[in-house]
Amino acid sequence: MENTLVKKQLKLSLPMAFENFITTLMSLIDTVVVANLGVQYLTAIGAISVVINILQIIPQSFSISNVALITKTEDDKIQKKYLSNSINLCFYFSILCIIITLAISPVIPSLFNIDKIGNIYLYIRLAGFIQASLATIMYGYLRVIGKQNIVLAIQVISVIANLILDIVACFVGGGLIGVALSTIAIETISMVICFMLINGNTKIKLEKTESKDILNFFKWNFTERIISKVDYFVFNILVSRMGTNEYAVHTVFIQINDTMHAFVQGYSDGFAISIGKINNEEELKISTNIFKKMFFYSTIIFTFLMIAVSLIVIFISFKDQSLIYLSLELLPFLILTTILLTLGSYYFSHLRGIRKFKFLAIRNLISSFLKIVIATILSFTILGIFGVWTAHIVYHTSQYIISRIYFDKLNRKPFNIKNTTL
Repeated sequence: MENTLVKKQLKLSLPMAFENFITTLMSLIDTVVVANLGVQYLTAIGAISVVINILQIIPQSFSISNVALITKTEDDKIQKKYLSNSINLCFYFSILCIIITLAISPVIPSLFNIDKIGNIYLYIRLAGFIQASLATIMYGYLRVIGKQNIVLAIQVISVIANLILDIVACFVGGGLIGVALSTIAIETISMVICFMLINGNTKIKLEKTESKDILNFFKWNFTERIISKVDYFVFNILVSRMGTNEYAVHTVFIQINDTMHAFVQGYSDGFAISIGKINNEEELKISTNIFKKMFFYSTIIFTFLMIAVSLIVIFISFKDQSLIYLSLELLPFLILTTILLTLGSYYFSHLRGIRKFKFLAIRNLISSFLKIVIATILSFTILGIFGVWTAHIVYHTSQYIISRIYFDKLNRKPFNIKNTTL
């Protein structure tokens, strides 16, 4: 029974983890390639990546909301309605995001102390934002209907193609602009392929009931994610004023952290989907006990994976010995962050599975506030960048503690917390 459940869960969670990993890997690849063009370009792409990551919360929130709703029904017609409405809503929200970003873009270079070429990179990436957003929604749907292997294959090919195009762009002198154009080309092709795979299951029409359901889930998913990204924005402003070397290292570490975070998030989302589908109390009891063991062993594996990825990225990105030394000194902070995140994801996935989105949003508000306050205070001490990353550890520790307390408060035994209210 245990081996069967583990295999079944890994079959669902690992593809989702790798899909998220590969999606964010495109940004990491851009960062690594650009790092070899010079620190000036690296800091520019680092600042803009923060803006893009905030924008990506829109499609991610619609995707998880859509998945949560379509997994609640076996009716194919209803599933397609949710998919269609999610795509339409995401399209309109994406346009709104682009307009707002263009409006505030003139202040971005001075805000982050970066070269104005950063804005050129931003404008090009915005041209591919809608395509990437719609592909995210369709990826989620395709996973639920059993086509996760196809989605994974598309994303693996996309990353390889993106890497090749980035290298070619830099080789022919395209620089940062060439890297941006490569990325939106891949995003556009991916969207077209996804539309072909869903075989026309969308209509350019919003339906009141389905849209209301989606937006109800979306508001808490979005709130949970946006709060946790605002502190990244603040962190980049703080570190950008510490010095070029500090900001260059911070830029690379943020990308590594985002990539690993996305991997763990996808992995835990698979567990959330499984928890959400369970209606039998005995099955829930067995599943949660097995899932706890899986997260323990996953923490060990993911930590070693993160260390390997970090070392590869550091030595490829930096040639200057001072940057390498600073990166290695900061690495233990990233290791502890990964451990806390993965251990905490056992509780996070359960709370998402029973749809406690409101609690998760409030939790993020509290932990992000602590993170910003501590980072701001410590950034003005001799700790500098180490103080900022200490705040990362405080953030993940508080998330772990708050989630575990709430989890136990619902009921001391995990299998009794089955509750689908917000």
